[in-house]
Amino acid sequence: MQQPGDPAPSRRTRPAYLALALAVALGLSACATPYIQGNVVDPDLLSQIKPGNSTKQQVRNLIGTPSSVSTFDPDTWYYISKETKRYGFLDPELIEEKVIEIDFDKSNKVLAIHTFGRNDMHDVEMVSRTTPTRGKSLGVVDQLWLTMLKQFGNGAATAGHPDPYMER
Repeated sequence: MQQPGDPAPSRRTRPAYLALALAVALGLSACATPYIQGNVVDPDLLSQIKPGNSTKQQVRNLIGTPSSVSTFDPDTWYYISKETKRYGFLDPELIEEKVIEIDFDKSNKVLAIHTFGRNDMHDVEMVSRTTPTRGKSLGVVDQLWLTMLKQFGNGAATAGHPDPYMER
């Protein structure tokens, strides 16, 4: 019960709300830890790789094994990394994403180095086409089998059932 002369309830609770908001903000900022995935290449080490001079073994010794090797060309290596930050229970936020592509010539020397970032990405739409299968159509042998059953059998095979054993 409020007595005469007591401050209004909003004045009394304002510092409590401010303290609670400050505690939540500090708590969320403490949870904002960066998370790094993949093969992060040190820019100083990358600058030591010279096209035309460095070999595959020198690149491997300098910056490590690649994250991925091209499927169609084993002379293209990829170093892929991603950094995200998560604030408490919220979804992670993408901070940086980088792909370094190193191309080699046939003599295993570095041909070119390309760096791709977030601005170089673009969406790829999925194709909705499907590959037809032959599972539901009658083949030549099936048609001959049904014809023989109709002619010489008990007439149990019908056009509605491609498999005469399904009717029994």
